[in-house]
Amino acid sequence: MKKQLAMLSIILLCVLLMPIKSKALPFITTYQGFLTNKAGSALDNESVKLEFGMYHQQTGGTSIWSETHESVYISRGVFTVTLGETTPFDASLLTDNLYLEIKINGEVRPRERITGGLISLRSEHAAVADTVKDNAITTNKIANGSITQDKFAGNVIQDSIQNAFANHTITAQNLVIGYATECNSNREGALRYNQSLKIMEFCNGSEWQSMATGNSEPQPQTPGEQFTNSLGMTFVRIPAGSFTMGSPPDEPERDDDEVQHKVTLTKSYYMQTTEVTNGQFVSFLNDINKRGPDGEPWFKTKSENSWSHIQGETGHFQVENGYEDHPVIYVSWYGATTMAEWLSTKEAKNYRLPTEAEWEYAARAGTTTPFAFGNCLSTDHANYNGDNPLSGCPKGEYRGTTVIVGSLSANAWGLYDFHGNVYEWVCDWYSAYSTTDVSDPTGPATGSDRVVRGGGWGSVARGCRSAGRNGLGPVSAYDGLGFRLCAPGR
Repeated sequence: MKKQLAMLSIILLCVLLMPIKSKALPFITTYQGFLTNKAGSALDNESVKLEFGMYHQQTGGTSIWSETHESVYISRGVFTVTLGETTPFDASLLTDNLYLEIKINGEVRPRERITGGLISLRSEHAAVADTVKDNAITTNKIANGSITQDKFAGNVIQDSIQNAFANHTITAQNLVIGYATECNSNREGALRYNQSLKIMEFCNGSEWQSMATGNSEPQPQTPGEQFTNSLGMTFVRIPAGSFTMGSPPDEPERDDDEVQHKVTLTKSYYMQTTEVTNGQFVSFLNDINKRGPDGEPWFKTKSENSWSHIQGETGHFQVENGYEDHPVIYVSWYGATTMAEWLSTKEAKNYRLPTEAEWEYAARAGTTTPFAFGNCLSTDHANYNGDNPLSGCPKGEYRGTTVIVGSLSANAWGLYDFHGNVYEWVCDWYSAYSTTDVSDPTGPATGSDRVVRGGGWGSVARGCRSAGRNGLGPVSAYDGLGFRLCAPGR
């Protein structure tokens, strides 16, 4: 059913205007908005048609530019589009008297005044010599970040443009291009175009923050590509990117081993949308026709512990009726990794446990709060001991057992049960975090305990936080411990 749209909140990255003489300067710009229905609830998992137009008047007049996006996906109220890719946008048309009009499924919204902003700084948008008088800004100078003071008439781009950057002074020295430039106290106020996320960012003295939102984390756009394997496991593509791992010092009930540090994941990967189920694990057991080394089985059966839902003998295991789609429990780290190896051989794909960094990046899905759903964790969103919420949060339900995987809420990237249901094994040995920026961390080469993340059905909210971490011996197995798999990106 078509919903009436009642509100549009917009965040717009516009343009930095350089002095030009005659040539137009084409550009693209990222536009983010927020949509609700008539009742004020955020639209979710819907697509709408968006038509954009630029005008010199707040009402009436003729459009000087227009572009249509036939199907824009809305996730938790948020949408993101890139303007200027399908219809060239002439930056020379931008003035102080410019208004953006949006039609949502044909419904015209009030025009928004555009007062200035940032150009998407990319080498193909470089100004050529005759557009900047004597001091040319060339493609090469932008591409290698060597725009120096003498390329400008003065040290600072003047106040009329400076205001577009929320009073972040732009000097020849602090205008940077690219993704990997370090942000520290010496570079405070520096600006860059994040080519991975297609947004402009400024350095606040310790980390890069989006000029659009003030949030340094990747913002969810549309769900990634998905695939489903022969066991019925669904995987969603997680994009490469950077995030702040760990928890801030003021997060309620945090632990000392959650020191914040910047992590960059340079490659995309696929994360299983749910935890591995009893039914999927039994398929592995019966095909491999074993249950682990003598004296160290990979899991416990119901005859060995009444909480387990796997019954029978080697080669003839079956799941207790009604628990086929619950997460497998009482499985050791060795059981989880052996299943991944078996499935890799079966499907010619490199399945494995996620690294600890991959796990937290996916769990957060662009958020910086204790949980992917905010500062508090509702038992409508997660299966945990709701009698013990995070400090200052309301109590909820305590179910006292596992629930069917994927039966509660997904995070913004379409992933379920990262908070609660069962703790999840990851591949890293447990150790202290790095205190410096890292890329693609995998943990130490050796250790005594493997990391488990996410909390379980019996955990208090503190243990379910995105940053929460624990370590267990790899042979450990209990009624609140399972796993999920990941696979390499395509």
